[in-house]
Amino acid sequence: MTLTPGEKLGKFEILAAIGAGGMGEVYKARDLTLERNVALKLLPQHLTSDKERLARLEREARALASIEHPNIASLYSLEVQDGTSFLVMELASGETLSKRLARGPIPYEEALPLFVQICDALEAAHGRGILHRDLKPGNVQIDEEGRVKVLDFGLAKSLDEPVETPELTESPTRTKATEAGMILGTASYMSPEQARGKALDRRSDVWSFGCVAYEMLTGRRAFDGDTVTDILAAIVKSDPDWGALPDGVPWHVRRLLKRSLAKKREERLRDIGDALLELTDPPNVAEVSESRRPRARVGQLLAAAALGALIASGLWSARGGDVRTARPTVRLSMTFPSDSPSTTFGLFDVSPDGRTLIYTSSGRVYLRRFDEVEGRPLEGATSAERAFFSPDGRWVGYSASGHLYKVPVDGGGSTQLADRAFATAIHWANDGFVYFAETYSSPIVRVPENGGDPEPVTRLEEGDLGHWSPWLLPSGEALLYTVYAQGSLDTWEVRLQDLRSGATRQLLQGGYTARFIPDGYLLFGRSGDLLAVRFDPSKLELQGEPFLVQSDVLTSPVNGSILMAVTNDGTFLYGEQSTDNRVVWVAGTGEERPASTERRNFELPRSSPDGKTLAVVVREGIDRSIWLLDLVRGSLSRLTFGYDDIDPVWSPDGEWVYFTSAANGPYELFRVRSDGSGEPELILGGPVDKHATSISPDGRELAYTEQGPGDSIHILSLETRESRRLGSGMFRELSPSYSPDGAWIAYQSLESGRWEIYARRSDGSGARISVSVNGGSHPVWSRNGGEIFFINDNRMFAVEVPEGPSSGLGQPRALFSVDAYVGGYQVPGYDAGPNGELALVWTRGGSRLTELKIVLNWTDEVRRLDPAN
Repeated sequence: MTLTPGEKLGKFEILAAIGAGGMGEVYKARDLTLERNVALKLLPQHLTSDKERLARLEREARALASIEHPNIASLYSLEVQDGTSFLVMELASGETLSKRLARGPIPYEEALPLFVQICDALEAAHGRGILHRDLKPGNVQIDEEGRVKVLDFGLAKSLDEPVETPELTESPTRTKATEAGMILGTASYMSPEQARGKALDRRSDVWSFGCVAYEMLTGRRAFDGDTVTDILAAIVKSDPDWGALPDGVPWHVRRLLKRSLAKKREERLRDIGDALLELTDPPNVAEVSESRRPRARVGQLLAAAALGALIASGLWSARGGDVRTARPTVRLSMTFPSDSPSTTFGLFDVSPDGRTLIYTSSGRVYLRRFDEVEGRPLEGATSAERAFFSPDGRWVGYSASGHLYKVPVDGGGSTQLADRAFATAIHWANDGFVYFAETYSSPIVRVPENGGDPEPVTRLEEGDLGHWSPWLLPSGEALLYTVYAQGSLDTWEVRLQDLRSGATRQLLQGGYTARFIPDGYLLFGRSGDLLAVRFDPSKLELQGEPFLVQSDVLTSPVNGSILMAVTNDGTFLYGEQSTDNRVVWVAGTGEERPASTERRNFELPRSSPDGKTLAVVVREGIDRSIWLLDLVRGSLSRLTFGYDDIDPVWSPDGEWVYFTSAANGPYELFRVRSDGSGEPELILGGPVDKHATSISPDGRELAYTEQGPGDSIHILSLETRESRRLGSGMFRELSPSYSPDGAWIAYQSLESGRWEIYARRSDGSGARISVSVNGGSHPVWSRNGGEIFFINDNRMFAVEVPEGPSSGLGQPRALFSVDAYVGGYQVPGYDAGPNGELALVWTRGGSRLTELKIVLNWTDEVRRLDPAN
């Protein structure tokens, strides 16, 4: 659609055309109602006709509209008039940086204030969880007084169609990095991970800033070529010509550019705010030498002992008044020895004195002092799922089999505190009570730390599906908790309940898992990042705006659990989210072969009946969806677009993929055609979480787990949509797997007090038969029916099934370690292929937490990151 001057679009009168490109046509217009000039960006027809992409753009636009910053062009509204969708934006005066660079490079003294303003804009957006994704000179406007406006924040994510323009290196580009993925951005300024089609974080914007800054100083692009392919090759393989930087560029700016353009994301500058500090407060040589000195790794005995001594001695702790000099931030890593048990996702805590780490593994609780290399099992704690310290550090609380217990730190007998407890929602507070949710769909209750009857604390309101993650404020007068509601984690909220009056109010909209730290901040999760906001505990009020303090923290997309702990002296420990995953085939000998060269944050691979395609879950931040990996062509295509789509299961004819989705709030059962045609169809809904696991060979029945106070296995008739329970329901049971002939189902049960594998007839008749011997979980039947695979003690096992379970089973035999692979909770994290191999997801972190990131004096860094400071 082309508009001419004088033409009207609703209340806007077109004054002149500004430009056109992949992001749509842009016009200068007059708002006749508010009597001001604005910029109208008309959206391409192919976007507005795609409901999913238009909805995504609306979400991006709402987030961008919430930012008010002098260096960011404001977005006023997203409107539709006569079938035309368009953005109403601030009309920025001056010229673009690309036009300025057409006249040659910019002297350093003139470029420096422009650098600062661009970094300031990026930092403000990153603090709201918004990435630019397409920072380039054409998106930076400079007025006559040298004031910068950064344009088009976040919009490139939604406008992802290729466009032909005369200048290829300046065009928004979507092209194939491999046949398995797409990339989006402007070629000369995209990061290596963007060029490879991988998930992006704020370090991708840091790279783009480095490209823009280099070009401003040299007058040439950091990465260039005759074609897009040449440019992408240069980005991935080559370095800029550092000799082209003018002699007047200070050494610390040269270092900043090199750190911004590090090809490995983990070696790149982590935060654009660090770049801003380098530019506004350049270090001297002595400061640089000092800052490099403490960066040691803690994986080995000597370093671990040194770290433990630092934390325990209080040498790094802050004492005294409110006004103090910020202590240096020191980042280290603590690695678990490869032959020692280590924690599974989300299950660790640190003692109040900062001396000891506690974690769970294979149902045991382990204690590890920071000055020791190995952990020791805690006597008396069995079948543990989550462990946590008492406020005085003398006891360890833990959940097991849906119950709540405590045990002395020195070991001994366990004491049951409560009969029902939801493992992801427990907080032992300093008022003598343990706060928790009894189930995932209940309000918060509390029980005395010596045991007793639970008493209600919160009350479910209309629309609440459950209350999770309680946290008592230091005064003991108010409780923070997360409201589990319909939609993704970013639609949840954090509430505050006054325990004196019983009054409840919303504290944060769009957040989860809030924690108070003594320096006067609340920490909480949003979009997979960790944010902070200043909080007055006496007035129970927020002060200022939330800001980003740490990205890449492991966060459960299911319940919002954040893998972190903060000690009393300001040390921060967390697990880092890995995206370096790949799908592999593994033989019984443990020999691997790649299923694809694609690397994403993969989970839960499922082989199609013909073995030519894998349905796999791809996680991006807190969002998960199901994709199809074509093993013949190597292509990767998205199949579902829900809030949290997991647990794919193929129909026997390969025409359908059944899956679990939280599109309506609780996890429900859906199916979608594997060719992507049509919309997902709800198979079985309701308020209780359900997880699809296995389908009968005739395609008539779907076995799934229903999660309630316990876990029980149900069989759904796909013809009548009626379901029945398999087994008595007296014990927690998970992960049903049909035999190839459909006569049997293998599953895991807590009947014996620990997870074991059993098999029983799929019609429910007869007695169950033991499969495992010394523990086991997540069974999967081989394609030929001759074996049952399962996992125990971080190893894959197989049991021979000669002529069916009733004819006698072989002894379990260990196959290979599964430490390097991503596991599953409600369902197996692997699948059996047609050639006797198993499909698993390899990752550097594997199914266990092998490394903790440790940040000394982290709370000082939080104060530094606070925009108010």
